[in-house]
Amino acid sequence: MGQVFLCSDRELGRKVALKCLLTSRQDAGGDHDRIVREAKAAASINHPNVASVHHVIEHGERAFIVMEYVHGENLAAALTHGRLPMARVVEIGRELASALSAAHAKGVIHRDLKPANIQMGSGGGVKVLDFGVARATFGTTAILVDRLDEHARPQRVVQRGARRHAAVHGPGAAPGPAGRRAL
Repeated sequence: MGQVFLCSDRELGRKVALKCLLTSRQDAGGDHDRIVREAKAAASINHPNVASVHHVIEHGERAFIVMEYVHGENLAAALTHGRLPMARVVEIGRELASALSAAHAKGVIHRDLKPANIQMGSGGGVKVLDFGVARATFGTTAILVDRLDEHARPQRVVQRGARRHAAVHGPGAAPGPAGRRAL
């Protein structure tokens, strides 16, 4: 489990978030590699809806990610206040889709997108956070899947090496051209 601290970058005069993993000293070596992988995955994505990684600080067997501080609350906290207006939900959905599309284009699959990992900035935009369990497929040949068996789990497609996939489930699915399913 990780912990994030609000810190001050004295050289540049700005607030930053500092992420480290909380572990016993015995596990610190593996966590070092994990946090460096997370930083590399997130840093490869340059998008306004993905929190920027500024630096990785290594101290002994531990590593810390210095990243953009996004003032505001996460989507999980915002939802405790009640439902969001439909226009805001659509706006958040568009920003998330754009961020994930940029990540997938760089070969990064988030794998843990949830309301707690979506920060709603005080300016209105959203940022995707926490690429800790992301899977980077740098250099892997893309497998584009435009139709899945309706019972196929998207995770299986990812395990087979796909960068992008479309799984259509539920009442929103409609037949598309040439028998394909469309969103």
